Formats: sequence, structure tokens, C-alpha cells
Amino acid sequence: MTSEYINKESQIQISQEIEIIADKGYQGLNRYHAKSRMTYKKPKKGQSTEEQKQENRNHARVRIKVEHVIRF
Repeated sequence: MTSEYINKESQIQISQEIEIIADKGYQGLNRYHAKSRMTYKKPKKGQSTEEQKQENRNHARVRIKVEHVIRF
């Protein structure tokens, strides 16, 4: 089981077996952690597909639970 740092400044190690659900503040995380998921961004002068919109909604439903725990 290998682990990587989420970012160099935080020094937080995380196992490669854990799925990370992150926001756009962690762009590029997928280069270091294969099981990371982020929201889709709408293309310039374009539209997101319905599948991307649905995935973003599902992503937000999971993340809001975590955000509520963090606020306490």
C-alpha cells in the first residue's frame, strides 16, 4: 500500500486505495492519485453534456455532507 501527499504544503498522506472527491482547488490531483474525482468544467463557449451535469450533481451531493461535517 503506497501513499502520496495531497499537496506538498499540507504533508497529509493518503493511501492510493482511497477515493478522493475534491473540488477544483485540487486541479492536477489526478496526476498523483488515480482514484481522485473532480467536477466537470463547462467548456469555453460551449455547454456541458447532460451526463457531466448529472455527475456534477452527484459529486455535490457527496461533498456537501463532508462540508457540513467540517464546519463543526
